[in-house]
Parts: sequence; structure tokens; C-alpha cells
Amino acid sequence: EEEIGGAFLHSTVTGSNDLLVESDEEAIDASKRLLSFLPSNWRDKPPVVNTGDDPNRTDEHLLDLVPADVSQPYDMHKVIASIVDKGDFFELQALYAPSMIIGFGRLAGKTVGIVANNPAVGDGCLDVYTGDKQARFVRFCDCFNIPIISLVDSPGFLPSLEQEQHRDGLERNAAKPVFAICEATTLRITVYIRKCWGAARLVMGTERMGVDAVYTWPTADMRVEGYERAADALYKGELAASEHPEEVRRQYMQQIHEKYATAYHLAGIQGADDIIDPRRTRPILINTLERLSQKQEHWEKLGPGPARPWRKHSLIPL
Repeated sequence: EEEIGGAFLHSTVTGSNDLLVESDEEAIDASKRLLSFLPSNWRDKPPVVNTGDDPNRTDEHLLDLVPADVSQPYDMHKVIASIVDKGDFFELQALYAPSMIIGFGRLAGKTVGIVANNPAVGDGCLDVYTGDKQARFVRFCDCFNIPIISLVDSPGFLPSLEQEQHRDGLERNAAKPVFAICEATTLRITVYIRKCWGAARLVMGTERMGVDAVYTWPTADMRVEGYERAADALYKGELAASEHPEEVRRQYMQQIHEKYATAYHLAGIQGADDIIDPRRTRPILINTLERLSQKQEHWEKLGPGPARPWRKHSLIPL
């Protein structure tokens, strides 16, 4: 019975269970803690709690916490703990698709939903399970007007025969979080921390998807595709004419990385609002949330630009 429909199965395999606890008392306490982050209904704003944590607090440890070498793992939970009030983070579905982290924290006493890749698990890769987990949480936060903070460090999807043959399909599950972010009207802030390769940038939210503010650490590494393919496409003639094509290819790959894969290039093409000091991530997020706190969604045409088309609802990729 446990293997067919037990608590551990639904916490690790199906994702139907958010928290796994040892007793009824722990379940009640966990439920109380969850409700402390939520408003009474969708019309109310999330509760504000005086946590006593300085909103201008910075953290020097963030400079050493994230390795510059993109092949080196680290635990994103530590980054989250350094940013939220008093390091208090209430994680949900921790045992399901653990390369994606979701949960609630507070910034200056205000509830925020955290969505983050975790390079300590599978290099932070995305798959059909992370897509389902992330999309559901984003839509939940949107239902209750809870701002969403996305922390990005992922090489994107790792295609495999198992993923492609999954009963729900990789493409369909990859589209779920993209849809959820695009349709959400609550505040959305994205912070690019390190790896942001391929589809990871779309899945975690971009400025062109309606994200309200996008920041990047100087360590961000932005790649659309592999440098080998880019070098072969851009410098096909030069490689064909070279006596040492592999050496020349490596040189071109390095040039492409230095020119296009940096946070500075992203900011230069208006893909990010600012390049920020990692130590100041917390006060910058708090300031941004305060600045955008009066955001309202208007469906009617208010100015010279195109109006958003009226519809009963959009079609989620199910």
C-alpha cells in the first residue's frame, strides 16, 4: 500500500504532496506556518510581519558562496537564506524535482514566493518534473498576489530518451512554467546568478515575458547555444580556410563567450535593468518590491499602444 499510494511516493515521485512530516502535531504546525504567509483571500494583500531584520542588510558571504567556475556546484538554499528575513525560508515539495526550489520567505516582513534552480542537484537542470512543480507554484502565488522572486542558475533542459518519451512530453511540460510566468499579473523579479543557458532564461522569466524587473550578478553566464555550433555557423569560411581548424575554433569560441555571454552584454541590449553587487541583492529586491508595490493590471486600452486582447482565459499547455 505504501508503494502504491503512500506519503513518500507522493512526496518524491508524483509531486502531489507538499510536505512530509512525522506526526499530526508537525502537520498542524506546518499548516499554521504556511497560512502565516498567505492572505485570507485573493482580494487581500499578503500579511506583513515585523521580523526585525534590517532591510538594508548586505551579506559579504555571497561573494564567496557562488563559485566562478560554472562546473562547480553549490547549494542555492544558502543564497536564499542570506536574502530573506532572518534566513527563514519555508520550502515546499523539497523531495520532488529537487533541482528546482520553491517556497515562501519574507523581505522586509512581506511575503514573497521564491523560485530557484539548485546547482547542487543535477547541476540545476530542468526536466518535465521541474516544469510541473514550478508552473503550479507560480500560478498559486499569482492567485494570492504574492510577488515571485526567481533566482537563476541552470544549463537548461537535459534532453534524454526518457524525458522525450515521458507520458506528458518534455515540450509540453517545458511550456507550462513559461505560460505561468507570462500570464501572471503579480510582481515578478528575476535575478540571473550564474548559468543561464538555452531555454533556462525563458523558463525562469525575462523582461520580454512581462517580468517587472530583471537583475544580473556580474557572474552571470548567458548562452543561447553551444559555442561550438555558434563558431561553426559564424566563421564557417575562416575555419574551412585554416590549416588548424580546431585551434581556430577554440579561439573563436573564446571570443564569442567574452563578447556575448556576459552580464554586460545582456544589460547592453536591455535584457537586464542593472548589474548588481551580489552583496546588495537583498536591499535591491526590497527596494524594487516597494517601488512596484502599487502595480495594477489594466486590460482596457489606456494609451496609444496596442491594447491587450480581451479573452475569457488563456489555454494552459496541458
